[in-house]
Amino acid sequence: MNHPLSVNEPWLGRSAAKKYESLSSGRGASRPLSFIYFSCIDSPSVNSWQQSRLVRNISGDNQPSVTKPGMNSSHLVLLTNLVATLFMVGLIWMVQIVHYPLFDDVGEQNYLSYQQRHQSNITYIVLPVMLVELVTAVMLLWYPIEGVDKSLVYGGIGLVIVIWLSTAFLQVPCHDKLVKGFDPAAYRWLVDSNWIRTIAWSLRGGLVTWMLVRVLSK
Repeated sequence: MNHPLSVNEPWLGRSAAKKYESLSSGRGASRPLSFIYFSCIDSPSVNSWQQSRLVRNISGDNQPSVTKPGMNSSHLVLLTNLVATLFMVGLIWMVQIVHYPLFDDVGEQNYLSYQQRHQSNITYIVLPVMLVELVTAVMLLWYPIEGVDKSLVYGGIGLVIVIWLSTAFLQVPCHDKLVKGFDPAAYRWLVDSNWIRTIAWSLRGGLVTWMLVRVLSK
């Protein structure tokens, strides 16, 4: 039984350190810890603080602590994906509850101008974030995260695919019709079909947040 203390420990005092070293190594290692402790504190150079530290050395509690690894590439990819996803979660709920329902209140006189500006301007906000989300979701396959099952990553990618397919084949065609003039049927289908993206993004937000929880719990 070897203890992490040597004669070079200035806090204990040279005479007590020598006695500790001789008692805790070689033949003395088989002696009870209490015997080693009480033999060492007989030294007049040992005060109460030194006694408490000596106990920690004997019990093995003075070993260096294990430092958890810091952020790596996998964590950075996950955080980027989380930020992009949560941004889109907030945006899609605002669009679904506030923005789309107001389309039929714009009025016929300004509707065409409004819809054209809307379709052009919102693309600058949505498309870059969606691309970041898509790329980082796929990157998680090549940057595995300890404690996160691959099935969660595949599930997240699946939800991204649902969102992109819904956008391309359901919402974009509706916008293409509405940009030419207000169409009640296209408008109703836009609002109703957008629940697909709203639910999918909400599920993705919960999924990626759970991945982060798994990382932080390690």
